[in-house]
Amino acid sequence: MSHRLFFFNKVADGVSVEEAEQFLRSEDLPLGRSLGSFTDYTLTRLEGTIEEPKPLPCEFIDIADVTSLDDYKDEISRLESESEDWARFVAKFDKHFSATTALYGTQVK
Repeated sequence: MSHRLFFFNKVADGVSVEEAEQFLRSEDLPLGRSLGSFTDYTLTRLEGTIEEPKPLPCEFIDIADVTSLDDYKDEISRLESESEDWARFVAKFDKHFSATTALYGTQVK
């Protein structure tokens, strides 16, 4: 069963939104789009609230459609155990973002 993944990313203190976006454009998006379990992958930079102005809980949302949650988990597990590039990517990601909340669901049509 296909799932949709949501990654809510909070920019780290001392990192500008522009720096974080550049990292996401140059490294995160290409990596995500190269994963075999991803069938679609988009990035959204949040700009504000629709109603009354409030602080944003995060600055970026990554949305990924995957073949299945298990396929995604298996692929990430393989990368964690086999890829030095993955470890370098995670270290860079952690420098740009202080918190990520990862959620999944099934699209209702």
